[in-house]
Amino acid sequence: VWDISLTCGRLVKQWYQRRVRGNKGRYPVKIQPPVGELLVPQVLVESEFDELRSKLSGMHETSGECDSGGKSASEISQLVSSRISSSLCFCGNANSLKFGSKTVSTEKMLLVSLDVGEGGKVKVIVNSEAVVLGSMILKDLVKGIGK
Repeated sequence: VWDISLTCGRLVKQWYQRRVRGNKGRYPVKIQPPVGELLVPQVLVESEFDELRSKLSGMHETSGECDSGGKSASEISQLVSSRISSSLCFCGNANSLKFGSKTVSTEKMLLVSLDVGEGGKVKVIVNSEAVVLGSMILKDLVKGIGK
């Protein structure tokens, strides 16, 4: 079993198929994201995030709620970053986490907001022009946080 970690920045479009060289030869590797779309982190300040989110409300917004399972905000932040390639936005509210990403192929924004409430309840809100992608990301995050 090999653990492969890739960081390619703008070269993400070249991730689809590669050859990996090991001590016993070269092996073809196909990397396929679980939701069918590659994402790159998008660095945003809170005001930019809020402006983009207001433009992507209505049918471009999906939300869900789950229990944090005793996870801290830091653990939840790490979990989100491991599930989707995103950049954490600075937020003035300690109980709120905001993440920004952009799809590689179409450069559509994907915004994720998490509000940790009383009793460990976490409200997850995903805003994206790619409605199907947004709902798939929401399901994945709610499932991951709730474990």
